[in-house]
Amino acid sequence: MASIRRYRTQNGSRYEVRWRDGAGAQRSRAFLLRRDAERFSTEIERERQLRGLYLASPERFGEFLQAWLVRHRQRVRPSTYRRDAEALRRAEPLAPLLVEEVNAARVEDLVSRVAQTGSRQAQILLRLLKAVLVDARARGQRVDEAVAGLRPPRHAERPPRFLLWAEVEELASYCRESRLVTFAALTGLRQGELFALLAGDVDSSSGEVLVSKSGNGGFVGPTKNGRARRVHLTPLAQELAEEELRLRARGASPLVFQSPQGQMWRADNFRGRIFKPAVKRAELDGLRFHDLRHTYASLLIAAGVGPMVVAQQMGHADARLVLQRYGHLYPGATAQAATSLDAYIRAASVGQMLGEEITPPEEDGAIPLDEPWSVPGSNRRPPACKAGALPAELTPRAASV
Repeated sequence: MASIRRYRTQNGSRYEVRWRDGAGAQRSRAFLLRRDAERFSTEIERERQLRGLYLASPERFGEFLQAWLVRHRQRVRPSTYRRDAEALRRAEPLAPLLVEEVNAARVEDLVSRVAQTGSRQAQILLRLLKAVLVDARARGQRVDEAVAGLRPPRHAERPPRFLLWAEVEELASYCRESRLVTFAALTGLRQGELFALLAGDVDSSSGEVLVSKSGNGGFVGPTKNGRARRVHLTPLAQELAEEELRLRARGASPLVFQSPQGQMWRADNFRGRIFKPAVKRAELDGLRFHDLRHTYASLLIAAGVGPMVVAQQMGHADARLVLQRYGHLYPGATAQAATSLDAYIRAASVGQMLGEEITPPEEDGAIPLDEPWSVPGSNRRPPACKAGALPAELTPRAASV
C-alpha cells in the first residue's frame, strides 16, 4: 500500500508518496501539496487492486507511438495526419523509454528545445504527446499524470504583412511563376487552394473561380474550413488564369498552376525553389506566401469594400475575423462613426432649446409633421426635410462608416 511522508526542505514542505511497483521495486515521488499526494496514492492503490485487469505489459514509447499513429490515421484527414506525424518525429529522444518513464520533466525539456526553433511546432508536439499518453493510460499503461498539467509555450503570433501593388508587381517580376504570385494577390486563395485549382474550376463566362479543395504534399483534400466558395475575379486575374491554361496545355494535367513536370506543386519545393529566391531578389525579407492573402484583403479594403464582402471573398464565416485582423486598415472608421452620430443628434434637435417646442417653418416640398416625435414623455419634433432629402450632415458620403 502507498504511504505518504511529510518532510521539509529549504523551500518549504514536501509530501513524498512511497510504494512498490509490479516488480516489487521501491518507488517514490514528491509533491508540493498534500492533496496531490493523496490523489496519487489513491491512484496507485486503485491500480494495485485492479492490476490484472488494469495494467498492461510495459511497452517502449516508440513502439506504442507507431501503433498510435496507425489508429490516428483512421480518424483524421490525410493532411492532418501528415502534419501530426511530422511533428511527432521530434519525439524521437523519447522512443527508447518505457511509456511510464515518459514523465513531465522529460516532456517539458523536449518541448522547450523544440520551442527554440518554433513555438507553434512546440505547441503541436505537446498537444500530441498528451493525446498519446491519454490513449496509453486507457490501454493499461502507467503514465505520469503530471504531463497533462504542462502548459504550452507562449506563441507570439506574427502580425500580417501587406504589400503595395507595386511591390506585388516587383515580386512577380523576379519569380518564375509570376502569374501564380499575382493571381494569389488578386484572389486571396491559400497556397494549397492554388495548387489544387483545376481548369474546370475557372468559369470564364461568369468571371468566377470555384474553390472547393486544397493540395498538400501532392494529395488533394478539403479546404481549411471544409466549405467551398466562389471568388469573383478581376479582369486581370481572369486573364492570368486563361493565359496560364494556354501555356500549360501541353501537359495532360488539369491543374491550372502545375510544376514543370506537369504535377501538383509541393509546398516545400515551391517555397525553396520559386518563392524564397524571388523574395530575396525583391528585398522583401521575411515575406511568406500567406502574406499574399493578407495583401488581397488590404487591397479590397483600400478599394472601399466592406468587411462582410471581404469575408465572403476570403471564405470566412462572418466579418468578425476580418475586423479583428484587418480592422486597423479601415482608417478613421471610429472617428467617422462619432461624426455621423453627432450629425444625427444635431439634425434631430434642430430648433429646440430647453425643451421648448418650436414649429419649424414649412418650405416648398417639405413633409408636414403634425405628430410629436415618438419618444415617450417628449414633445420634440424632428427637423423638416424636403421629400427624398437628408440633412446636409447625413448625406451618404458623410454618414458612411
